[in-house]
Amino acid sequence: MNPLDDTNVWRVPLAFIDFETTGLSSANGDRVVEVAIVRIDTLDDTNPTYFQQLINPGIPIPDTAEAIHGIGDDMLIDAPDFGSALPAIAKHLNGALLVAHNAPFDVGFLKTESLRAGLPVPVYGPVLDTLRLARALFGFPSCGLSSLATRMNVPLTNHHRALADATATWTVCRKMIECIDPTRRLSVSQLNQRISNMSQGGLRRGEMKQLFRQAAKDKSTMEIDYTRVQGDGELKTTRRITVRAWRPPNLEAWCHLRNDDRVFRIERIQKVRLLSEPR
Repeated sequence: MNPLDDTNVWRVPLAFIDFETTGLSSANGDRVVEVAIVRIDTLDDTNPTYFQQLINPGIPIPDTAEAIHGIGDDMLIDAPDFGSALPAIAKHLNGALLVAHNAPFDVGFLKTESLRAGLPVPVYGPVLDTLRLARALFGFPSCGLSSLATRMNVPLTNHHRALADATATWTVCRKMIECIDPTRRLSVSQLNQRISNMSQGGLRRGEMKQLFRQAAKDKSTMEIDYTRVQGDGELKTTRRITVRAWRPPNLEAWCHLRNDDRVFRIERIQKVRLLSEPR
């Protein structure tokens, strides 16, 4: 286990990384054309270190990739190859929680490109995937970085360029963690375990479904923390509901806040409290 696993997530250094590439598969020969890292000492850090570097992939950039990120062959003539940029990348990752939106993609390219260059893969801490975080705990209709940035009023004016995406990931990540951990008690491992438990098929998701099924039979009243998918402000709202019916993937209930029958998406329910239990 990495020492950072047991550290409070609000107190660890973090490195937000993003790669732009020639394609989607590092295993099938696609290459990195740009890398950016935003390094902060803690989630409250307001003075980040920014690193951005164009990378010469050694192969032509497909038109389909250039249409997405706007990086063409002519921009990379004088850029270093990945191996030459690796020491700087390693420096910014060392000793930090590695954060990325769709982390398997970025970690896969980091490992593949390092091995292709004949160099050790940089040492980094635990990995936090903000895409999994958004899907598992919030259930937004779209969990793409651009959609999350729009929902959270985060500037993203140069989407699909590495530094813009890494910077947006930083701000989006902080807002989501602030929402689910307002008392700042979660360790890195506890946060990742909560994501795992709340993912589709996860332990806590299964327990919640059993609770909803029974609540529908008993017509129980409960409080739920529910994701607000639109509008400004808080990412969740607390609702008191009396369950009417369990119809996956929805829960039908009387909403005491709206004074009306409502349908709630189960994947957007973050927490459940039976009113007979201590909060």
